[in-house]
Amino acid sequence: MKILLADDHRAVADMLAEALSAVGYEVAVAYDGGQALKKAAEFQPDAAILDIDMPVMNGHAVARKLKENKDQHAISTLIAITGRDTEADRRASADAGFDLHLVKPVPLAIVLRLMAKAKAQLPNTASESHAA
Repeated sequence: MKILLADDHRAVADMLAEALSAVGYEVAVAYDGGQALKKAAEFQPDAAILDIDMPVMNGHAVARKLKENKDQHAISTLIAITGRDTEADRRASADAGFDLHLVKPVPLAIVLRLMAKAKAQLPNTASESHAA
């Protein structure tokens, strides 16, 4: 499964990308919203994990663009990761098209479980093992 990971905190993005890659996922990393859209077009991910507060374009705007261009981006799972956790923040993520709104710091075990679930839901992998 291919995962797009976008976070302007490079160390966080790189560490999570390394962990996801170590269990077998193909990961593309972006450090701002503009890069995330460009990488999505090139990489064609199955899932995306987006920080909300990024430069150039925030995660909500990226999610909306990805959802608007469904023909170009067949992302089945869209996850927001942010430090914000009010009802308004969760509503804004849902309105932008995110499937989940997670609050940092998110334990790696939760991210791995969510990606395994996303992989199992893909049409061409539904009958395969839930392992990465």
